Amino acid sequence: MNTAEKFKFIYENHAMDDLIQRCSGNLEIATLGGKLWWRDLAVVGGWKLQQNNLTSHVRILNPSDIRKAWGSRKALDDAMGLVVSQIRSQKFVADHNQEPLVARVKKLKLLLDKELITPEEFEARRAKILDEV
Repeated sequence: MNTAEKFKFIYENHAMDDLIQRCSGNLEIATLGGKLWWRDLAVVGGWKLQQNNLTSHVRILNPSDIRKAWGSRKALDDAMGLVVSQIRSQKFVADHNQEPLVARVKKLKLLLDKELITPEEFEARRAKILDEV
């Protein structure tokens, strides 16, 4: 999944706030929308992911052209990767809630093994499943 696809996936899953929260050090400020020094990497629902032509850093603008986050390309890619993994793991668990308990715990363990959830998340979710017994 490339950067634009991740950005769209996060937007479509209503997780922009999660992404912005993972990007630290922002001072929200009005912009002119990036018409001079910026190129759009992705635009979805009025939200823009832009990269500076001179410094190569990136930023996220809301539909009102307010800067909501900014930083290095790597830091933003890492944050998007975490949010995408979080969304996928939540969907995986939600889609499989109708399965027998043992199968659900095994699939939860797969998420842990693939490092899509933390050991703490695994234990909390496992305990919740076992409470159903």
